[in-house]
Amino acid sequence: MGSRRTARVIGATAPVDVDLDELAPAGGGPFESGFQVEDARLGPEADLAGVDAGSGLFARVRFDGARLGGSRMRGVSLSDVVAQRVEGSNADWSGASMTRVEWDDARLTGMQFAEANLRDVTFRNCKLDFANFRMATLSHVTFEGCVLDESDFAESRLEYTRFSACQLRAGDFQKARLSCVDFRGSELELCSSVLGLKGAIVSPLQLMVLSAALAHEAEIDVRED
Repeated sequence: MGSRRTARVIGATAPVDVDLDELAPAGGGPFESGFQVEDARLGPEADLAGVDAGSGLFARVRFDGARLGGSRMRGVSLSDVVAQRVEGSNADWSGASMTRVEWDDARLTGMQFAEANLRDVTFRNCKLDFANFRMATLSHVTFEGCVLDESDFAESRLEYTRFSACQLRAGDFQKARLSCVDFRGSELELCSSVLGLKGAIVSPLQLMVLSAALAHEAEIDVRED
């Protein structure tokens, strides 16, 4: 029998595996380096704003209105996590590892995901302007209805990632490595070289918007007859 090739799906494919009925309410601390929070629900009373605790773990956790702004949790691991209506502006989660995570209606302005590893992660209706994904690795990630103005993906690696109905103005993809990254249906403008989109999927209309920058980089002199 000949081998069958399965088409790779663009975007998140594995759903979050968490039973919300099994989660117990948890408080907001104390959080120290190496913390572990499992099978828990953290609501508005969980104030993690400004917490400094690296290399922790959130597994089978639901954040619902929790405050994470300004927290410093470098190297944190998230597995089977749902984060709804959280405030995470200017948090530093550089080097984070996320597997099967959903961010929904979250404010993540200026959040640091540099050098993070994201797999099967969904950002839905999130504010991610000025977010930093520099040198991060994204595999099977979905951005849906998000604001990503001036977000930084420089030197990142993206594969099978989808930007759907997003606003991405002045995005930086300098030296990024893209494979099967779909921008169709989003507003796409770059502040860096258009060549950083090598490996991307764009619509004919998006290509028209990018064509002037492409001509400039190729040193093509476009003039009227």
